[in-house]
Amino acid sequence: MGLLATVLNMPIIIPPQPSAAVVLGAAMLGKFAHDLSTSLSKPITTQEEAVEAQKQGGKLWDVMVQMTQPGSRVEPRKGEEGVREKRLLDVKYKIFREAVEVQRRWRGMIAEVEA
Repeated sequence: MGLLATVLNMPIIIPPQPSAAVVLGAAMLGKFAHDLSTSLSKPITTQEEAVEAQKQGGKLWDVMVQMTQPGSRVEPRKGEEGVREKRLLDVKYKIFREAVEVQRRWRGMIAEVEA
């Protein structure tokens, strides 16, 4: 993540439990729906009622704030160390692109023989 932060020149926020992000998001939506339904006197049966209920009921953002723990912040490296990392990544990317081209050329050679 440090390398990514340096290359993008911006901090990266890592959630406390990245593997549980989908489950946590589903739980947040469930709590939001529950809070909304308990604030109404009757079930929602149309899209229009859902839109109106959302305006009147609890806010999804509030639920997210309540249920989310702070993440870790990874800052980009500055100075010569950051410049060195960017140059290293540029070289690695150039090597990767050349490897892709070699693979394409080899596949073409095999395809010619098999045809």
